[in-house]
Amino acid sequence: MIRLTILTPNGTAFDGEVDYFIVPSAKGPMQINGGYTPVFELLNEAGVLKIVTGGKARFYAIFHSSLRVEPMKAVLCSQLVDDGYDIDKARANDSLKRAKQRLEERKEGLDIARAKASMERALIRLEVKSLSEGRSSL
Repeated sequence: MIRLTILTPNGTAFDGEVDYFIVPSAKGPMQINGGYTPVFELLNEAGVLKIVTGGKARFYAIFHSSLRVEPMKAVLCSQLVDDGYDIDKARANDSLKRAKQRLEERKEGLDIARAKASMERALIRLEVKSLSEGRSSL
């Protein structure tokens, strides 16, 4: 067991004991258990967080995050966290469609980096929603 606290600019998104969790790092998925070596890690700009407690998995979309781990506790600071159960699938699909359309049209003045980031956020949210509904596993 390890205590995981997830902090956002809006407050605490999660705080509790977990069996383990998996975060998206630059080196690939990183599983964190109790007793983990102390580490500070900047995580991928966007990705899937998997938390396992009592053998049950819960999935979150995380954006712009860092992780500090000590032997029996971890703190994940994230600019934005979306619980997979709370993600509106239709809204995420609409956002993905708009971002793709902007990138295809390439109108003058288009902020390409912003459109790509919007598309990535929508894709991550859709993946997390799918995982939360049990459609695939991480």
